[in-house]
Amino acid sequence: MSLGVAAQEYVHLDVTSGYNHDVVANGSATSMASTTIEVDNDSYAFLSTDFLSPGGNSYASALPATGLINSAATTGLSYQMAPFDENNTMRIPTTATSLTAVFSNQVMASQVFLLATSGSGSATVTITVNFTDDTSQAATGVAIPDWYNGTSQPTAASGFGRINRNTDGIDTPFGNPRLYQLTVNIDEANQGKLIESIEVTKTSTAAGVVNVMGFSANAIPTCPAPLGITAVSTVDSGTVSWSDAPVIPTGGYDYYMSTSPDAPTAETVVTNVANTVNEVTFSDLTVGTTYYVWIRSNCGTEEGNWVMTSFTTGQMSVTYTEGDGSTLYNTNVSANSTTTCPTTVSVDVPAGYQVASVDVAYSMTAISNAWISEQRSLLYCTTTAMGETAVTSGPALNSQGTATYSRTGLGIADGATGTVEFELRAWRTFGGTDCGTSYNKVDNNTLVVTITYEPFVCELEAPEADDQIACGGIGFTVSDFVVTGAGNVDFYFYDTIDAPEPLDPETLVEESGTYYVSQYIGECESDRTAFEVTLNSVPAPTADAEQEVCPGSLISSLTAQADEGGVLLWFTSQDAPAPVGTNTELEEGASYWVTQQISGCRSPRVEVVVSFSDVPLPVAEDQEVCEGATVTDLYADALEGAELHWYATADAEFALGQNTALVEGSYFVSQTPEDCGESDRVEVVVSFTEIPVPTAPVNQSLCEGATVGDLMATGVEGASLNWYATADAPTPLADETVVEAGSYFVSLVLEGCGESDRVEVVVDFNEIAAPATETNQYFCGSVTVDELFAEGMAGATVQWYESEEATEPIAAGTTLEPGTYFARQVVAAGCVSAANDTHVFVNAIPDAPTGDDYQEFETGATLESLDFTVAENATVTYYVMNGSEELVEVEAGTELMDDTVYYVTQTVEGCESEPLAIEAAEILGVATFESAGLKVFPNPVESILTVTGNVTISQLTVTNLLGQKVMEVNVNGTNAELNVSSLPQGTYVLQVTGDTGASYTTKIIRK
Repeated sequence: MSLGVAAQEYVHLDVTSGYNHDVVANGSATSMASTTIEVDNDSYAFLSTDFLSPGGNSYASALPATGLINSAATTGLSYQMAPFDENNTMRIPTTATSLTAVFSNQVMASQVFLLATSGSGSATVTITVNFTDDTSQAATGVAIPDWYNGTSQPTAASGFGRINRNTDGIDTPFGNPRLYQLTVNIDEANQGKLIESIEVTKTSTAAGVVNVMGFSANAIPTCPAPLGITAVSTVDSGTVSWSDAPVIPTGGYDYYMSTSPDAPTAETVVTNVANTVNEVTFSDLTVGTTYYVWIRSNCGTEEGNWVMTSFTTGQMSVTYTEGDGSTLYNTNVSANSTTTCPTTVSVDVPAGYQVASVDVAYSMTAISNAWISEQRSLLYCTTTAMGETAVTSGPALNSQGTATYSRTGLGIADGATGTVEFELRAWRTFGGTDCGTSYNKVDNNTLVVTITYEPFVCELEAPEADDQIACGGIGFTVSDFVVTGAGNVDFYFYDTIDAPEPLDPETLVEESGTYYVSQYIGECESDRTAFEVTLNSVPAPTADAEQEVCPGSLISSLTAQADEGGVLLWFTSQDAPAPVGTNTELEEGASYWVTQQISGCRSPRVEVVVSFSDVPLPVAEDQEVCEGATVTDLYADALEGAELHWYATADAEFALGQNTALVEGSYFVSQTPEDCGESDRVEVVVSFTEIPVPTAPVNQSLCEGATVGDLMATGVEGASLNWYATADAPTPLADETVVEAGSYFVSLVLEGCGESDRVEVVVDFNEIAAPATETNQYFCGSVTVDELFAEGMAGATVQWYESEEATEPIAAGTTLEPGTYFARQVVAAGCVSAANDTHVFVNAIPDAPTGDDYQEFETGATLESLDFTVAENATVTYYVMNGSEELVEVEAGTELMDDTVYYVTQTVEGCESEPLAIEAAEILGVATFESAGLKVFPNPVESILTVTGNVTISQLTVTNLLGQKVMEVNVNGTNAELNVSSLPQGTYVLQVTGDTGASYTTKIIRK
């Protein structure tokens, strides 16, 4: 890897010509008078904080009157816009049209930044950077998003409003309009040249109007660092090379090598080489060690900033170059999942070495409406049959694009030698089926597997082997022994502790005894472990020597008893090699043999002689039936496949037909199994069933309008109910007949059995009370009928009406005007209650507080020191934005933090306004990080944060943006390290307290 330690030096590029229009309204005049044209193709321009229209229109959060824009996308980067009473934009509305910005301050730079936006839709441009030596560099296809809601470029500034040039009406939508930050990276060959001008050409044909309103650069110092530093390594050496710095250093280059990643200090002894030497080789290094090499330019009178690269000896990489890798569709991926289309690579480990660890890096791209968040992947070593223990999921980005992945220090191939095979298993959770590259893919030339190797040492421990039981005489071989090893090893088995040769795996184990096992990888073999083998004998099953079965029975009809866990197997002879199936038909007088098998071992066989028996009786009980029932309504249990025959007497010659009507008395049943003859007959006594009366509540309360179908009664299974108006009415009532108060009568009808006696039910009607409501209900901005409160009975539905006399309820979702509304509740059977009223009040949502969007404060100031205006009697609430871009309330009295955006709302009559965003900047005194010589790196930081300085540090304190202390450590020295890996990702404030009591603060980002 390579790393620069120089700080960024951002400078404004001062435009002497190129701006062709004024699109920012300022001063006391109409916007039409103070601008020359609109930003878009309609009628809208920008406005300044000092703009005041003749009608009194202004906007405190507009573009700052100074024209200084601090980039919200890059800390420390700012833009200086042209004066707002002059031309202040390069406005390009038409295709193939160019404008050129010429600069009075010419600098060398590694990057240039353009402050730009597009009105009436997005646009595409070509940006050409021109140098003083008459050369140039072009960036083509650069997108400029529309000034509302664009996301394809970083947002430098937003939420500053716009003005209608025709009406002076001001729009102030939250977060819009926007100015975007366009970045052009200067080629290394051009970084030593002075930038003279920048030309912008509109290349898109759509209506979007290009507006470029500021230029800045990441300037290169007078003694710039060398470029393109790289490193390669062998088993015990490493070579670092670099390209010339943009300005060739007169004093050559200094270098320093260390096994520590700490940068050299002023006291560090370094080595100098001539400016014609761009490479240095280090020999006789330790295998598997990471070395850090620092290079800087020596310009004679000054030295440049250090840049660093590193290499690890005993390390090699292989890159997959055979095209894009496929992903397999799978919505339930785990670490055990496989794929039929992995991306594979192999690494050849040098002879005498073994793998010590594995690193992997690659990128995956989502296309065709697939998302980055749907990517899944895992590295697996097929040589060792080991893979990562967890699947890597794509970042939570619900969009197309490319995500990069890397893991280091994987132990999946430890100890492997020779050719080691790897496969990247990649899946997608959306798009198509099976394997393919149409939705998510592994990008070609990005899969890099790097191994770190070490000298091969045979340190295999002896394997584990438990004593085990084997089956004698059924083909148990040495290969059936069960032992446990290291996971990527093979085994040798021996019959003595010092046997010179291992046993053949196919050797039969014919007797109990002691055996020995070792494990080996290549030429490395462990010591031997002893284990006992006992040949198992399975006892014979228990079975009657003679068994009677029905003629035509199958072998499954024979019975035998096995031990627990035993499985019975039947044979047609004493020495038959294979058992027969359970559907084998038995023969009269024949012999069959049965054995039991337990854990793969079989017992001796037991002989069973078969004879045929008489047919068994069917199973039947006395039965109750309805009058009119037939023989088909009788039942009895027969053997599977047997037919039942019913007779009128014990010796009747012919069986009864299925439709024969039954009478009370005795019947007789036999069964005829298939191919087994007819059994004797079993007597069954038949009686008729008496129909029961239904069960019903004697008194039933209903709603007016209820019908017979709403009356309640229960009967027996299979029966139906009849309702009558009187005890002797000849015809039952229909279900839709409307019920009146009084008596009704219900009977039970059992199909085929007739109708029961009738049961009287007395009916009366319920009265439904009106639902409970609140006398007054208050809302903010607007209210729909669904938001009104009313409480009814359990199971009731509440409906709202515009008047007490209204018959139609107000439709769901209807927006209400302030006034009086009436609620009724509807219960079962459609009963509607009386009405209860409520009075609805809709209060207006107040405007956001007004005030400057950029305010400075002195150290120790609190939220109450922010300057803004709210309505009389309004309640003020403060917020900050968390890492999920959600507003989180901050208590009043919280101390302000530098370079932090706070949001203020006002609440009037229970209604809260939109927030006013205020960027707070601390008025720094002399006690700054820089004056104290303090440095914090890396920043952003993932785990270890290093703090160095010229003062003695006594304490480090970390707080979040809510002012809450999350970490505090005591220090006594000028250098300190702080492990912040336990903190959630986000922005924090680091406070460094010196031994004199002075404190210094700066922001850090936990990534």
